[in-house]
Amino acid sequence: LRYVSPEDVASFGGAEERQKAFAPEGWIGRQILEEFKAAAVVADTLFVHAGLLPEYAEGGLEALDLEVKRQLSDSNLRSKDGVLRSSGPLWVRAFATLDEEIACPLLRETLLHVGARRMVIGHTQVKTGEIRPKCGNRLLLADTVLSKAGYPKCWKPDQGRCRGSLSFVEILGSRAFARRVTE
Repeated sequence: LRYVSPEDVASFGGAEERQKAFAPEGWIGRQILEEFKAAAVVADTLFVHAGLLPEYAEGGLEALDLEVKRQLSDSNLRSKDGVLRSSGPLWVRAFATLDEEIACPLLRETLLHVGARRMVIGHTQVKTGEIRPKCGNRLLLADTVLSKAGYPKCWKPDQGRCRGSLSFVEILGSRAFARRVTE
């Protein structure tokens, strides 16, 4: 993976040991399977890594989470089909890349399925380093290239192609705000 630094690999004792740690029976893999959720609604906001298309939302978040964990646990299924494919909640880029006339109806349907007011996603970097709203602020693209170690070029002044920032979404009552930490 291009965002994994040599120092990260070395901290595990090498690539093979890192891979073992992330396997379903490894110490990190077990933690992911036991403690992490594929998507979550907090207050009235859906948080999901890459985005949640209606086809994966219609059965509810608990069913989605169980299916993601089942597929992550089964080495025969991983990354081949279902929720782990490119249209699934861990990889899809549709909400970030599609024009609003296509993305917003998909968003509305997803939000109805999960009972949320808005969705916050990461995965697809916002090159300006600022959280980007779409669909009347009901979709917030929040991957602001946070990792200095993974993307050091984005943290250099006047780099031009991307800009990293420490940003977060603050939810107050029924409203959400994009916040940026200035150094």
